[in-house]
Amino acid sequence: EKHKKSIIKSDDISSSDEDNPEKSTKTNKKDEIWKVDDVYQTSSSDDDNDDDDDDNHGNSHNRRLRSRSPDDRTSDGREQESKRKKCTPIGTRDQLKSMILSRFRMEKWCHSPFFAKVARGAFVRINIGQNNGEPVYRICEICDVVETGKIYNLGVTRTNKGLRLKHGNNERIFRLEYVSNNEISDFEFQRWREAMIKQGISLPTLDDLEKKMKEIEESKHYVYNNNDITQIVQEKKRFRKAPINYAVTKNELLKEIEIAKDENDIERETELRKRLTEMEERASELDRKRSENISVMA
Repeated sequence: EKHKKSIIKSDDISSSDEDNPEKSTKTNKKDEIWKVDDVYQTSSSDDDNDDDDDDNHGNSHNRRLRSRSPDDRTSDGREQESKRKKCTPIGTRDQLKSMILSRFRMEKWCHSPFFAKVARGAFVRINIGQNNGEPVYRICEICDVVETGKIYNLGVTRTNKGLRLKHGNNERIFRLEYVSNNEISDFEFQRWREAMIKQGISLPTLDDLEKKMKEIEESKHYVYNNNDITQIVQEKKRFRKAPINYAVTKNELLKEIEIAKDENDIERETELRKRLTEMEERASELDRKRSENISVMA
């Protein structure tokens, strides 16, 4: 401090460096010393700077915590929303309606390769019988798609498929023909909801709803490939009331079996042989009935 003051005083006293070279030289030396002192500050000054650095570091860290990028905040928001949907049950009829499959959809999709997948976890309005001459319906969840022992008409097609349905803790298999095309009522929704809660069964969540809606929408826009089309045609043939021409159909099956055998496609060969056996059994049954009718007439 004193040293700096002396420098200032000497500068003030010196009127002109050019008039007094000696003083100018001394002054320059003092200026040099002052500059050195200014660069190499005292320890107390160093401590102050260290504290300032620590404060700056802390402030910088806090700023980083506070000023996260919009992408980070968006990601956190999505994660919280996803968690909320996974634990929030549906609460309205309109929400459940979005998970319902109609008989119209069953007719259109029952032979499609994705049918079982999109059906599981979806819901239907099913006719369970009559009460005082009035049809009674229940809302049921589809647990699985199964084959029944009966081939029946479903709109313009034929099938033997059935649905394993669940209402509360009760399970039963229904044919697709009993699925309703009409919307669920408020009464039916409340009855289903109360049955689920009373029996301690978890209601579907908003996350379940979102996933099933997405599956249904994707199924509406499914693009069928050649294998899909071949399987659909074969399945429809399987459920025809009678082969168009028994001899021709049998001959076609035998050719396909030979091709599968040559290609070492055991699974395909097994499937074709099964279809051939079923067709021969149906033909034998028809022959037996014809013979019985002839005997009666005779």
